Amino acid sequence: EHRFDTDLPPDVIDRCRTLAKQANDVLGARDMARIDIMLDEQHAPYLLEINTLPGFTPKSLLPEAVAHAGIPFPQLVDRLAKRAASRGAPHNPRPISAKPGLRLAPLGERPPRSGG
Repeated sequence: EHRFDTDLPPDVIDRCRTLAKQANDVLGARDMARIDIMLDEQHAPYLLEINTLPGFTPKSLLPEAVAHAGIPFPQLVDRLAKRAASRGAPHNPRPISAKPGLRLAPLGERPPRSGG
């Protein structure tokens, strides 16, 4: 069970938001991340971790928190896709090339064993 209504004072929530934003900025995270914060007895926030690839099913914590803030899962997916698309493709994408002689196995099959 995830609980989102904490009855914390607004200034504590603001400090947590500021800490989360600063952590994102330091790492250069963009679009989405889950920031885990713990509070001590005096409500001082401490950063526990930043998860830049959090669970992303409709029942994962990040989408549940966003839904609690009033943004349904389909709208969240749409917003993230539009943000990514707005950045465009890299200016000089490097082509992906396999090593000479490398053979790829069809999906679901084991790759061929190299000589020996």
